[in-house]
Amino acid sequence: MRDILDACRNPWIRPQELPKGYLEATSQSAQQRGEAMAHVYWNRWDKLYQFTQEFDSASLEAEALWGSEIEELSMNLRKCVSQLRASIEAFIRNEYSGGEDFRADKDYANEVKAKINLSTDGKDEFSVALRNAIQGIETHVRPHLARS
Repeated sequence: MRDILDACRNPWIRPQELPKGYLEATSQSAQQRGEAMAHVYWNRWDKLYQFTQEFDSASLEAEALWGSEIEELSMNLRKCVSQLRASIEAFIRNEYSGGEDFRADKDYANEVKAKINLSTDGKDEFSVALRNAIQGIETHVRPHLARS
């Protein structure tokens, strides 16, 4: 899960992630930039979405086997993933608007960018929340797996 989240939040966009022909254009309109960022982030999101579907199934099974505490721990992670999706959507909308959405509220812009961009030290508030959510699940599940 960590690797998939990190890949989704990677601040560096590789050229091969962009739509064909995007880099060759001499200038990009807000519409083209929005489409390019949507292409990049929804392709990244798709991998995370597939994993969360598997995670949801596994967490339901774990709850049935080990009790309801795992549900609360899983909800912490789902909350973070939902916040990431909302931030990706806000970022893409801002690109389509030519930056107008974020121009009015710099604090919101910084909050969104902090969520979609993995920090180099991993000490930002969102990275810590993700790490804590994952560690909470691991800590709860590990003893059960050792018995299996």
